[in-house]
Amino acid sequence: MHEFKPMVDHLIGNGIDSMLVSGTTGEQHSMTIDERLQMIDYFNEQNFQEVELIFGVSATRTSDAVRLVKALENSVFDVILIGFPPYIRPTQEQAVSYIEALLTHRNERHV
Repeated sequence: MHEFKPMVDHLIGNGIDSMLVSGTTGEQHSMTIDERLQMIDYFNEQNFQEVELIFGVSATRTSDAVRLVKALENSVFDVILIGFPPYIRPTQEQAVSYIEALLTHRNERHV
C-alpha cells in the first residue's frame, strides 16, 4: 500500500481536485474485500485532506458491500460511489432494495 503515497502526491501536485479509489473500471472486482478494506485504512492513515476522495463500493455479495460502507462511514473519504454487483442486471425493485441494504447496513442478499 505504501506505493499509493508518491502517486497521490504526484497527482495532487499536478492539480487534481478529486480522486476515485476502487473505481468502476474493474479494479475493485479484482481485489478482495479485505484488500479494499486495507486501502480504506491506508488512506485514513495518510489523511489526504487536500483532495476530494471518492471510494467505489460494489461487491457480488451484499454483506461484503455493507462491510465496505461501514468502513467508509468515519473515514477520510468524502463520497461513496455505489455500483451494482458485476454481471448482474437488477430490476428496479432489486436495485432499490440493494441500495437500501447498503444505506441501512443490512446484511441481506438482494441481487
